[in-house]
Amino acid sequence: MKKEAITSICSWRDADRALGRIARLQGRLGRMRARADERIAKIEERLGEESAGFLSEVEDLRQELERFFRENSDGLRSRTLPRGRIGLRAITRLEIARPKTTLHRLAQRGLGDCIRIRQEIDRQALRRLDSDALRSVGVKRVTRETFYAAPKAKK
Repeated sequence: MKKEAITSICSWRDADRALGRIARLQGRLGRMRARADERIAKIEERLGEESAGFLSEVEDLRQELERFFRENSDGLRSRTLPRGRIGLRAITRLEIARPKTTLHRLAQRGLGDCIRIRQEIDRQALRRLDSDALRSVGVKRVTRETFYAAPKAKK
């Protein structure tokens, strides 16, 4: 894509032209993104279709390896073969049937170290506080002007 030379903006008419150029460029970018998203979606769909057979075959082979190992392991936990290793591994998982009940019981029994609490500042709530309250917690309200350019969307 050719890039137009950027000229100095010396009048309101120049500023209006610049806004028009921004709108056209943003429109082009939006269309480019939409086309790219369509291509990506098609590629992902095709990948899913093409890989489904491989994934299914891998799962079938794993299941058959497990069956064979369980029938022939003679008490071994694993076996090293020239192309890899197969075996059984103990995995412990915690199943929590009712998370809310478990949380309540942990708190009741003083096991707070088993509860993860994520703390973060709620800026929306802070905005509702007055200046004195903000100052008392080490926050100050700062207002500054920032430039924006909002061209009308091209149809």
